[in-house]
Amino acid sequence: MHIRSLRQALVENLIDLISIKSGLMISESKAFDFLSEILPGWWEGDKKEIIRIEVSEFEDAFIHLMYKVGAIQNKEDLTDVVISYVKNNCQQLNLDPTNVMEVYKTVSDLKFHLLENTLQNKTFPEKFLQLPHLEILIRDFKDRYIMHNEMPDSVNWNGIIPLNTLFEEEIIPDGSSPNCYFDQRYIDYLNRQIEDIGKIHWRQFEYLTGEFFQRNGYIVEVTSGRGDGGIDVIAKKENPISGPEMILIQCKKYSDRNPVEVEAVRAFWATINDTGATKGIVATTSRLTSGAKDYCQAKLYRLDSVEHSKIKDWIESMKS
Repeated sequence: MHIRSLRQALVENLIDLISIKSGLMISESKAFDFLSEILPGWWEGDKKEIIRIEVSEFEDAFIHLMYKVGAIQNKEDLTDVVISYVKNNCQQLNLDPTNVMEVYKTVSDLKFHLLENTLQNKTFPEKFLQLPHLEILIRDFKDRYIMHNEMPDSVNWNGIIPLNTLFEEEIIPDGSSPNCYFDQRYIDYLNRQIEDIGKIHWRQFEYLTGEFFQRNGYIVEVTSGRGDGGIDVIAKKENPISGPEMILIQCKKYSDRNPVEVEAVRAFWATINDTGATKGIVATTSRLTSGAKDYCQAKLYRLDSVEHSKIKDWIESMKS
């Protein structure tokens, strides 16, 4: 099966489909950056040229971009997703995994019913309805199917959000999930593109920090961002054993080449004491100098640091 269209129209359709499926609006330049990682493809060349490509070529580009923005967990195509599922459920399907023909027949049958369900909302035969985690397979299949150009069924979105906001603006974008500081789509993107953590806007790093503490049971306030005395996030929690807990967090969105110096940590320690907080944390996308680390350690449990590697763990713990 082929597609015949203007190259630019195909590129625009691809990016629109990524926006609908992932909830992230990406720029053409970002899409091309990601696509440059695979072999030269149909998207390269005169934008006004009419081209004829295999549907599979469009699908390959789509799957690659969905993976790069963190919307899907692997680069399997529709058939591979079904094969993996069948192989993991041979026992429930009463299949001999060494019987290639029987496995192939079941894969074809299940894929047919997945297509029927996706396009016409038809129910599955009883033999498939009894399988574990079928709903996850259905969702994963729909996410990868280019003919199903609708938002995922299970998302809690108010609309599509621009990826550029993560790097260029200090707002929580319209369309973000309700009652959150940092949208899940940004978390999933950074989990896949962790090297971008040092490139995000400093305000977005504060929102990310607030989101982590909120998800861990704290009542969180992200301060105004300016004139806050070095306090970027305040996290409070009632502890029935030790009493009320108030953590002050100072966020340093630095590049790898720019560590947090001891002078900044010393000034923050004064703020912690002045406010009577139970603890202070310096969170950075970079690292602390050895002197800054020593200073934190000398303050025992009241002053701690979270460096780049730990920020990665935060993101990993919050991914979909």
